[in-house]
This record gives sequence, C-alpha cells and structure tokens, in this order.
Amino acid sequence: MAMATMLHQTERWILTYDLKIDSLPREAPEISMNELAPSIHTLFSSGNAVWIFKNSSEAVRLIDIRYHEPQDAWVMLVSYASKNLSDPAFANLESGELRIEPKLEGEGVAVSAHIVISGEPVIANGTNHLFLLEDVPGIGRTKLRSFFAHVFKQASEHANFRFEQYGKIRTYRPTPELEGHLSQTLSDDLKEGKILGLELIKYSMNESEFDEEGYLDEKKRIIEVKAADDSDSKGLLRAITKLRQKAADEGFSDVRIRFKHQRGRQKTILMSPAREDARDALSVKSFLVETKTNINQCSKEIRDDISAQMLQKVQEIKDG
Repeated sequence: MAMATMLHQTERWILTYDLKIDSLPREAPEISMNELAPSIHTLFSSGNAVWIFKNSSEAVRLIDIRYHEPQDAWVMLVSYASKNLSDPAFANLESGELRIEPKLEGEGVAVSAHIVISGEPVIANGTNHLFLLEDVPGIGRTKLRSFFAHVFKQASEHANFRFEQYGKIRTYRPTPELEGHLSQTLSDDLKEGKILGLELIKYSMNESEFDEEGYLDEKKRIIEVKAADDSDSKGLLRAITKLRQKAADEGFSDVRIRFKHQRGRQKTILMSPAREDARDALSVKSFLVETKTNINQCSKEIRDDISAQMLQKVQEIKDG
C-alpha cells in the first residue's frame, strides 16, 4: 500500500470513534478498557505490544502509554512502519536538487499517531468507549482494529479472564470494533442532496495506449463514475471506499467526488486514493489540534501538547 507522509508541522486532525469491546464467547461478562489496560501496559513494558504482519514487512507497535485520572482515559502512542514503502525524498526549494534518505537493513518508513480511549464506557452499562485518533496516513481504522484485536488477545491471556457457564469455568477474551461518529456536515449534506459522481484521475503516464508509435505522451486520464439515483448514503460511502482502493491499486493519483445540494449548490471533494480508510476523513467527526513546536512524522513518546487537547475534548464530550 502506498502511503503519503506529508504532514503539517504544527497541526493534526483528530477523528472521533466509538471503541466497542465485545466478549468472546458472547455469553461472557463485559470487559472495560480499565480492566484490559494493566495487562496491555505489561505487554508494552516487555516490548510485546506489537503486531507484525505481511511476512514481517510491516508492524504496528505501542510505543508509549499513560493513564489520566481526571478524564479516566488512556493515552497511547502507536507507530506504523513498513519496509514496502519508498525511501523518503527531500528537495531543495531553490535548486530542485533531490536527496533520497535510504532505509537501512531491517528498517521501514515510520509514522506515529496519538490515541485516547476512555477507561470506562461513555454510557453507563454500555460497551462503547470513546476513541480519539490522530489522523495520520497509514494508521487508519482498519489497521488499528487488527492491531487491537491482536493486543487484546495477548492481554486477555495475561489477565486470564474467567467466568462460570453451565457449571464449568471457562476463559474468555475481548474483541474490538471501531465505529466512527458521523460528521454532522456530511450527514447534513447527504440528507439535503446527493453525490452526482466520482472521477478517477491518473497523471503523467509515460506512454499512451492511443499511440502505438510512441509519438504522443498521455498526461492525464479521467474515468467518470456515476452514482445510482437510489443509492443510500451508507452504501455510497462503502462503494467510495472500494473504488478508492481499486483506484490506488491501478495507479490513479486522485479521486474527485462531485456533490449537489437540493438547493442547487455543487461542491467537489478531492482525496488521495493512497489514504487508508479514506472515507473516514470524509464522514467521521473531527477536530483540529495545533502545537507551538513542530510535530515529527514519528515521535518516540506521547506529546503533552497534543494529548492535552485530546483529553480536553474527552471531557467536553463526557460533559455533553
């Protein structure tokens, strides 16, 4: 998977999710984040809070974790590293001279993201925990769901969760699911209008199938896809995600979404097909955090300036 690593130096968008923690088997008692976190911390301390996949070429790792009692929330910093991504490049703005920074043996291009999870469910007797995620390309909902499934399984083995069923003592474990808080803007848009269509755009092709002699150089190709008149909003978002993945696989650079309100006003949304879980950037409620100092592409520890703003949002959401 391609991954854009161009991030703003002092700004990050934070996406808002619900982390639903179900128990397996389903008849077992519910498990809260506060019950799981001590075992996750033990895994972190031993260096085992990591999920390595794709033939050991990619990894998601927990690199810092803290508990904040005033908000009853856990702050985590996770990293994603991949050997499959191209080496980062730097260009001199005046001369245009390029410098490629090659990966060393065993290294992968890395990014990190802050996560804040409420210790207990946000609704009494519920299973949904508030889950805030720093929006960083490469660390999306799909990858994190698999990472937490792996870490939860390891943590539950350490915690040794048990319950009695039919006179027998059985073990059980948690399984995670992430559900986005729907952006009010997009929700209103879809209620008041419809998506007209999408355009897949591919730039700077080296050769053209329309010129077998090699005299023409095709610079841009656009494929237009029309949305069905009876498409529902959730179905459209699923279709956009699948189309975005196919576009990325086939080398398209951009996906342009054309939208029309009932009042006649039109707007266009441009997104990169290389972004993981691209529909989340369109559909999930988000807020901006800003810092006075530069944010590295990959941090070694939790940044207090970022986590403080995320924790403040947790408090605001809890206060309603």
